[in-house]
Amino acid sequence: MDKPSKIVLETAVQRFGKRSQIIKTIEECAELQKALSKYLLAMDRPGEIDVYLVENVVEELADVSIMTKQMVHIYGHLNFYRKRQEKVDKLDTLLNMSSKGGMDGNKC
Repeated sequence: MDKPSKIVLETAVQRFGKRSQIIKTIEECAELQKALSKYLLAMDRPGEIDVYLVENVVEELADVSIMTKQMVHIYGHLNFYRKRQEKVDKLDTLLNMSSKGGMDGNKC
């Protein structure tokens, strides 16, 4: 594909509409949730994790990534990048606290 992905993703929002792409994002997130659940269940059974489970998680991650980028286009790049940085900063603070014994380290 020769077109930059940003143009393709913005065109998808224009062609299919915001409402449709929001619904599609919800569906893709649900599919990722299902793939991750299957992977976690297989972790509890030795020998159950196979290439298909891993490939399915990766495929659903790619779908969610594409849809999330469309949501950023819909809801605004500047707000998203500012909020994401706030969240990364908060995570950094939690990591620093957990390395000093102040938190359990499982929260992000």
